[in-house]
Amino acid sequence: MLLAKLASFANRLFMHDEPELQVREEKQHTRAVNTREVTFTCTVCEQTVIQHRFPGPVPQSCSDECKQTARREQMRELMRARRKAQLPKKRGRPRKTNL
Repeated sequence: MLLAKLASFANRLFMHDEPELQVREEKQHTRAVNTREVTFTCTVCEQTVIQHRFPGPVPQSCSDECKQTARREQMRELMRARRKAQLPKKRGRPRKTNL
């Protein structure tokens, strides 16, 4: 009896039996999102376009080329406004004047 208890204690002490993790293989939740037909006018080339899109905001441009053109023009306008509003920058500490 004492020998059985000692063997049981040794097994628990040295074997470190950890419980096995149970992992579920099947997915718990799925969601199906369908595309819808969207008709819009491109802001760059002003063509009326029909495309199949996922739900979301209506697109502004019909293609990647139009999107790049619009972005380029937007950046030009931003830089033009920044240059116009930019004041001369004072950089570093003021210089000593020789008197």
